[in-house]
Amino acid sequence: MAPGRSRRSPSPERGSRPFLFTSGTRLSPAGPFVLCKTNSLAHGRHGSLRHCPNHGPETFPVIELRDISRTFQVGDQPVHALRAVDLDIPDGDYAAIMGPSGSGKSTLLHILGLLDRPDQGRYRLDGLETTSLGEEGRARLRRDRIGFVFQSFHLIPRLSAVENIELPLVLAGLEPGERRARVARILEAVGLADRAQHKPDQLSGGQRQRVAIARATVTEPRLILADEPTGNLDRASGHEVIETLEALNAQGLTLIVVTHDAELGARARRRIRMDDGAILSGPEP
Repeated sequence: MAPGRSRRSPSPERGSRPFLFTSGTRLSPAGPFVLCKTNSLAHGRHGSLRHCPNHGPETFPVIELRDISRTFQVGDQPVHALRAVDLDIPDGDYAAIMGPSGSGKSTLLHILGLLDRPDQGRYRLDGLETTSLGEEGRARLRRDRIGFVFQSFHLIPRLSAVENIELPLVLAGLEPGERRARVARILEAVGLADRAQHKPDQLSGGQRQRVAIARATVTEPRLILADEPTGNLDRASGHEVIETLEALNAQGLTLIVVTHDAELGARARRRIRMDDGAILSGPEP
């Protein structure tokens, strides 16, 4: 182990995750300590609560990419979407992936989210080697470790806000009582307790995106991947959504945002600029 790195168990069942929502508490930036817990989503168990310090610059990376490449065949021509990408994202970081259309941002996000496989290279997520995992193992990691926030919300129209948020917990097999308690906490945390029974077409764009954020984080993941999360929102609603994501990051969640918006990118702790499938330089502070 490299000097200064904290030891982390590679097992998804034993990892330590930020305790993001407490009953009766709205999201707000954390102080010098965040409240953490040991949690096993697959079995619906909660470990004991403990205080843990904010993550420092030498924290063990939650994401490690080495020599990642991805090529697509378009007609007779190969398209090199990613070219030998190396990237480390420390636990608890806030990074913006930026670049023009076609630069490889979305492909990189899909690789990070285990929605696609690289043609070559190594990807370690929270200390686990993912490139050799089968589909079942990748699906389990996505469920337990990653939350997704998309530009178009991807809410199920016939389900209410509470049902959309609860769905990942149903698929994970949590007990109904635990599901209801988690959903109630997170609805209150994102300021939508009074919209719990509203369907997506009864909500504003900003409210829909906050439902999507609640759904992405109700499983208590370690990593949030947000793809143009304000792209379909007006300025005021977009600001609200970003503040919600940043409050989650302040409580210990690793946040990666893909964006064309220079103003949004400037809010991140680091900027990762891409062009033609490559990272132009190391992440900018």
